[in-house]
Amino acid sequence: MRTSELAHDFFFVSYDEPNCERNWRRALEVIPNAKRLHGIKGGANAFLALTRLSTTEHFYFLDADAELMDGVRPEDLHVDSPRLDTTYIFPSKNVVNGILSGNSGLKLFPRTGDASCFDTQDWSCFWTPKQTFVERALTWNRFNTSPLQAWRTGFREGLRLADGSPKTGWEAVAREFLEIWCNVGAEVENGTFAIAGARAGRQYAQENLGNLEALRKLDDYRWLLARFEEWSAHAGVSVPTPSVSTSKRSARESRPD
Repeated sequence: MRTSELAHDFFFVSYDEPNCERNWRRALEVIPNAKRLHGIKGGANAFLALTRLSTTEHFYFLDADAELMDGVRPEDLHVDSPRLDTTYIFPSKNVVNGILSGNSGLKLFPRTGDASCFDTQDWSCFWTPKQTFVERALTWNRFNTSPLQAWRTGFREGLRLADGSPKTGWEAVAREFLEIWCNVGAEVENGTFAIAGARAGRQYAQENLGNLEALRKLDDYRWLLARFEEWSAHAGVSVPTPSVSTSKRSARESRPD
């Protein structure tokens, strides 16, 4: 299979990730005809933009903090006869705590789905009624490139794992993953921020069980930045104020310089 023969559009989605340009170049090495969406506030808004931009029935979604592993080939992305009622998830290896999960994993979404998912605390779990994990990891989840990135990712995952939403069939795994996020990886670069973020997200979820409006804040990056700054001040941690370069347009496709 040549890269030009991929059956589905491939999108790389970035916002403010410090390693986004490097990971974008890596994506182009594997998928030269990949497209990029940059600067859309909120994962749900970025996803909706992709459903309009996609020219194929399904499309691949790669987060900017995910780095394609060495040796990945276009044919490794292949899914036999993808269904319209299913999201296909290629697990990603977490570089801080070692978890292998769908967090920042490459995903193959159908372009059409259940719009009511955006009324839930985690839309990506409910766009389709089914989710299938593909048994091959293709990416490293390198979310620890700055204190903010590490803390924010930890907070969002801690919130997801502790939010009280149905986790039928993987309740034990969710508990195990939450324990790992909250305790493992302090020796890794920015690992203490990831752990602190996960603990803060867990506490926030427990304090807001059943409060959908509050739980949906996990997709509000400005709110998350304010929470991070509040946590930093309380913890006495001095970190540089991050800058965000975003597009004023609803979507932008780009190539690296």
